[in-house]
Amino acid sequence: MLNRESLLQAINEDIPKGVDWKAGAEKYVAAFVEKLGREGIEEFAMNKPFSSVGASDPGPAITESVHYINNFANALQFLKPPLGSRILDVACGGGWVSHLLSKMGYWTYGIDISEDFVNLAARRLSRDASLSVSETEAASRFSVHDIETSPLPSHLVGTFDYIWLESCLHHFVDPITALEHLSAALKPDGVIVLIEFENRRGEIKPEYMEVMREFDTLERPYPRDHLVNALHIAGLTQVEFIGTVNGWFSPSDPMAPIMGDLLLDSAEQMNLAICAKKQGRLDEIFPHRAKDASIRFGRGAYENANGYRWCAPAAELVVEKSICNMTLECFSTLFESEGCSTQEIVAYGKNGELDRISLSAESKHGELKLGNLERGDKVSIYSNQAFSPAWSGSDDARLLSFYIKTSD
Repeated sequence: MLNRESLLQAINEDIPKGVDWKAGAEKYVAAFVEKLGREGIEEFAMNKPFSSVGASDPGPAITESVHYINNFANALQFLKPPLGSRILDVACGGGWVSHLLSKMGYWTYGIDISEDFVNLAARRLSRDASLSVSETEAASRFSVHDIETSPLPSHLVGTFDYIWLESCLHHFVDPITALEHLSAALKPDGVIVLIEFENRRGEIKPEYMEVMREFDTLERPYPRDHLVNALHIAGLTQVEFIGTVNGWFSPSDPMAPIMGDLLLDSAEQMNLAICAKKQGRLDEIFPHRAKDASIRFGRGAYENANGYRWCAPAAELVVEKSICNMTLECFSTLFESEGCSTQEIVAYGKNGELDRISLSAESKHGELKLGNLERGDKVSIYSNQAFSPAWSGSDDARLLSFYIKTSD
């Protein structure tokens, strides 16, 4: 991993130079308010996450609304915050996240750099008759605050059970400092919900560069390795990236058999993560993490009641902590099918081939010796035989090449 100075330089290496991004962010919000007018901006703030559908094409407004609603609902389903949890809403805008969470019984506090939006957020909360929140109390639940520049006031440090960052971290010039301040605001077992729309690979897209040049506001997605690096520097060492496949689907839909692959694709395309600083905290949210804290199975490995079964021509393992003399135990069910005599299995690491074994009907068991592995290493496993079609999540061993378990 990069040190703080090198990482910040890498994060901002490709953005336009000579821009005052702080002033630009405030100018962008002011221009947005001026464009819509006071009535328009209030309608926008009071209705979000819902958008009015267009007369000619309702699709874009529906897609945007569903995006926000799905992320909100999915995060709550994952976390199941207890009644009375304290939740910090970062870059709260017009306060829609705070408002909906308050209606569910949670105590919320919202921060934003825009005084206009902070005032609208407080007004939205106080106008909801079902909450019985006075204007004075609503105003006390939001503040104008730049989390990059300074930590929260001392009476709020270490007091939040959850922190919500909905599509905002990519606007920060110094996300490392912002994350450090947010980490300090968490209780020891607190959790951060991080929603970023893109896991960038390669250069920043031209359309994002155009927006940055025109409006002086940052629109640059983070590569995942930069984001993980920043989280670790901030003390948020427990991170689980997740995917989302939302919608209603018929079981007869041709897409149904590959939903597992779509989920994996989504997890790779977005930086959607649950983060914590306490060791083991995410095991409570994601029970599968506790089964083997040493490695994480990636694309190609699907779990059923018997362990991890491989059902693709390739599988990937990601090392979560350093392991000495790692071994993968392999057992093939391939030979229950006629016409197959041997199965070659090869494991590759960052420096090339690690080990290979040959299984047969007479010798269905084998061990891949992977040696010493460091945190962050990836191991790719390939076989010359794999059944097709291979349905992710199937318990039918005839569709699966073999399963693997670990020991260290």
